[in-house]
Formats: sequence, C-alpha cells, structure tokens
Amino acid sequence: MPITFYTFGILLWFVPYTILAAGMWIWGRNKSTTVLYKLAMLAPVLLLVLMLIEVVLVSLPSDGIASFANDIPSQSVLVGGFSLVFGYLCVGFALGVFKFLQAKKLITEEIPPSAPVA
Repeated sequence: MPITFYTFGILLWFVPYTILAAGMWIWGRNKSTTVLYKLAMLAPVLLLVLMLIEVVLVSLPSDGIASFANDIPSQSVLVGGFSLVFGYLCVGFALGVFKFLQAKKLITEEIPPSAPVA
C-alpha cells in the first residue's frame, strides 16, 4: 500500500508541483521574508489550481462529454481537497521549522538588497 500511495503521488503531483516550485523559486529571489511568507500561504491554492488543470487534461480522453462532465466534479474535489490539506500541512511544518530555527538563533532573517538609488 505505501508503494502504491507514493507512486500515485509522484505521478499525479510531480508535474504541477515542479512547475509551482520552479515558478516560486524564480519569483521569490531577493524578496523579503514577509513576501515569501505570503507566497507560502498562497502556494497550496496555486497548487490546487494547477491540479484542477491537470485533472481536466487527464480526464479529456474519457468516453464522452457526459462521462467527462460526471467525472470532473468528483475527481476535482478528491484531488483538490487532498492538495489543499496536504499543502497547508507542509507549509505549516516548514513554517514551524523556520520559527524553531530562528528561536534557537541557528538562522537569521536576511534583508534583501535594496534597489540602488539613482
């Protein structure tokens, strides 16, 4: 069962999560901790949107429009709900580790370089 669960997760979440992570990494460079915190809180919702797009694309080769229309709501709720719950659990865990390391003075908050004044 664990092997099936992880294989399913890798196949289903790999592409949208990789797109999301790469986009957040590129956009998040030289941003303040506050902006990154807000982005982290928004990340599960962004993953939900990407997952819904993937569910629609994967379900397109169904038997017909009626079958497609019947399958999409249940698949969207299942995949989207799990993505939101798991996403916020991961964000909460990462935030907890960040706060713990800050409290132990193992990491400090970096101040991004300000724009040069012309």
